[in-house]
Amino acid sequence: MVCSPKLIVFLAVSISAGLTPYAAIVAQDSVRAAHSDGRQLIQNNWSPAGAKRPISIDHQLTMRRPSQVLISPDGKWVAFALTTPDLGNNRYQHNTYVVPADGSTGPRQLTYDRPQERSSTLSLLLAWTPTSDGLIRVIRSIATGGEAKSELRILNIENGREKRLLTDHDLQGGQLVSNGASGSAFSSSGNQLAFLVSKTESIVPSAPSRRGIDIQDPDWRADSPRSRRVLQLLVMDLMSKRVHPVTDNRINVNSFSWSPDGTRLAIEASPVEAGTFGRSMKVDIFIVDAFGKELRPCVQIRGRDRAPVWSPNGKHIAFATQRGEEDWMYAESLAVIEVDGKNPPRVIGRELDRIAGSRISSLRWTVDGDAIDVLTSYHLAKHLFRVRVADGATSRLTREESRSYGEAGFSYSEDGTLMAFTNEGVGVPPEVYVTPVERMSPIAITHLNPEWDALSVPTSEIVKWPSRDGKWVIHGLLLKPSSFEVGRSYPIIVCNSGGPSMVIQATNPVEHFPILALAEMGYLVLIPNTRGRNGFGLEFTHAIRDERSYVTNAVEDVLTGVDAMITSRVADPSRIGVFGFSYGDTLTLNLIIKSDRFKAAISGDGAGRDMLPMLTSWETFKWSLMRDMWGIPNPYDADNIRRAFEQTPIFHLERVKTPVLIESGEGGSWEGGQKLYRGLLHFGVPSEHVVYPRSTHGWDEPVLKQDSYLRHISWFDYWLRDKPYRNSALQTQYDRWKVKRARELQDLS
Repeated sequence: MVCSPKLIVFLAVSISAGLTPYAAIVAQDSVRAAHSDGRQLIQNNWSPAGAKRPISIDHQLTMRRPSQVLISPDGKWVAFALTTPDLGNNRYQHNTYVVPADGSTGPRQLTYDRPQERSSTLSLLLAWTPTSDGLIRVIRSIATGGEAKSELRILNIENGREKRLLTDHDLQGGQLVSNGASGSAFSSSGNQLAFLVSKTESIVPSAPSRRGIDIQDPDWRADSPRSRRVLQLLVMDLMSKRVHPVTDNRINVNSFSWSPDGTRLAIEASPVEAGTFGRSMKVDIFIVDAFGKELRPCVQIRGRDRAPVWSPNGKHIAFATQRGEEDWMYAESLAVIEVDGKNPPRVIGRELDRIAGSRISSLRWTVDGDAIDVLTSYHLAKHLFRVRVADGATSRLTREESRSYGEAGFSYSEDGTLMAFTNEGVGVPPEVYVTPVERMSPIAITHLNPEWDALSVPTSEIVKWPSRDGKWVIHGLLLKPSSFEVGRSYPIIVCNSGGPSMVIQATNPVEHFPILALAEMGYLVLIPNTRGRNGFGLEFTHAIRDERSYVTNAVEDVLTGVDAMITSRVADPSRIGVFGFSYGDTLTLNLIIKSDRFKAAISGDGAGRDMLPMLTSWETFKWSLMRDMWGIPNPYDADNIRRAFEQTPIFHLERVKTPVLIESGEGGSWEGGQKLYRGLLHFGVPSEHVVYPRSTHGWDEPVLKQDSYLRHISWFDYWLRDKPYRNSALQTQYDRWKVKRARELQDLS
């Protein structure tokens, strides 16, 4: 294992009563030593020469992933950004590639940018030029003194040369950002380029006078931010090179779309006064002329109304709407509105709501204007649907159930006949595909991870079971080793994903855990799509809100899923583990409070470790978030406070008999993790607390992920399979706890 000298992991360990706890800072050498045994276990599990090798965590960590897929206007080329992890140097390399849309040759690298240390995602591309011979992209750099600089450049796809189009000097005090709208930021004539800049503005705070201040704002804070970020829309005339603002600092523009005639833009915007987080529920649609002389509301109702796209004839705008409600489960419907504003919006996505009930994206009108293509979450995958404008009739265009489509969106040629997108599955790395729009027959035009051809990976299937209360059918993913034998029972690990968002059939379905490597090492991995997640209709999505149950009912969904696996005799009831991240972490902790069947648990940076302080510290506009995501509509109601207390893990740790590995980011929920650690220490439960540096809600650096993955494998191997632990001193203490626990269970029996 190669570790960056910048890796410092803070580790705390609690053990059973009467034994000595210790805390340590684990640096480069000790991390390498601590995990050498675990790493060898993976290598020793490889098959003999000539056979496929089992996938390892390093294969997962070094997988190359395409993003920002854009097909050229003429349909001849597909550009994409490629992220290549550099595990040895703890870096991510982000570069731009182009490949013929017919797949006649392989991808060609166009850029050789400097590696990024931390982020596995980076916005590189904005749009193709109208002539299909160049790409518009943003270049960011840090100048002397730490000042950020940005440029807009045109990248020639033939020779890779770049021409500077805009610099900071042209941006009127802003920084370039990705537009996040449709396929191109050019007007139909190609003579105008619209783009977004981010500006930071100072805020003059209200200061108490000698006589005090009369506070009229319930969300006023003494430590209110002194600045705010505003996204402003600018347009550049390519002939004169002049840039003029289309919007000012009164609204924050999130996305935009040109009208077919190039005279106006539809924009998705929110009020600046709402604050960065509050803006997400105060989103409306406006129409503005290309010179910013007239701005008028188009859709201005409660909740989020976003992603406007003009119809081919310029008479309608399609958009995503929350139907006049604030919905913090982010469920959206598809709607259209007449540009002249004579009639209110018309929701046409009701059938899509019934079968999916989730956030929609990649809106695109068909060439004839009769229908709209929509990408949305559906049954443990992302799929593309077509919705007819006249009556809302809905059909699914993408067919393969075991694949998730369009993680990087869908991109269409200018004439609407070809589309490009990504496609991946469990254990199947993402590739770039092209297909005719009217005849879905996708062809892969990349092969970005050829080394995976020589690997054995686990199989996966969608499983389902009835909920205990009989209200729902719960679905989940079940991963099995490729060597799975019918009639044999296996140790099983339950993986609770975050959100609450839909479990998705991605290459590694929950990125925070080494699921593929664990499954191929001989574990079953069950990932339940508990109630309150999207992809199965609006009623299922809103179950947390409607049942007023943040985790209680979802915990029952997990337990009945485990029972189903045991009943089917694939899972060994004596060897069950559980892990989760974020919301999944809260589920995990409540599971080990509810049941002692789990022999090991991993807790990953969950804010729900201690819910009570959040009830009174949040602004009033977040009450609707607590209503929808937590099932708690009023933080001052005694019954709601009691309900939150019952679902807060740290107040019920006396029931826990499961060893817990706790992971936090130093900028994330480490305080809740430390409270959890102290409580487990108090009750004598084996526990370790690892706090990852330079990390907030999750850890993205390759070497930090590697360290975390190795800990997961060693933790489950010791507690579920009696294999040697990575730390012999800790193993001695844990062995004593096992003996003590066995005696307790014997006395109880």
